[in-house]
Amino acid sequence: MATCPEIETQLVSLMQESEGLASDMKNIKSQMAEIAKQAGHPFGNDELLKELQDQLVADDAELKRVKAKIAALRRELRVCRTQPQHILDISYTNPEHPKQIDGLFAQTVAFGKQDPTSVLGGTFPSLDA
Repeated sequence: MATCPEIETQLVSLMQESEGLASDMKNIKSQMAEIAKQAGHPFGNDELLKELQDQLVADDAELKRVKAKIAALRRELRVCRTQPQHILDISYTNPEHPKQIDGLFAQTVAFGKQDPTSVLGGTFPSLDA
């Protein structure tokens, strides 16, 4: 599977191609309009008009293909930028509570040993707690 930057590069390239095709089609249509004005002229360019129409049909088909590819790449880019749900979920289970706690043990944890070390003393927080 392509990476996000690769998809973005392909998308930019296809968008430029799409703009180029749209510009070409606009130019062909304006040429066809000019030729249509000269349709009654004895030296009319019916052959050129037919070639332009064929080119317009081919460009239109190519433009549709490019636009479909752009839409597909945009969907891929949205998926690429979205984090998978399993990363976003919190999956943590709290530990079981102790069934029986000795009161003296709890007091030792909270207040430190009976005979605290001289480094920090016996009040919480201490190395003895």
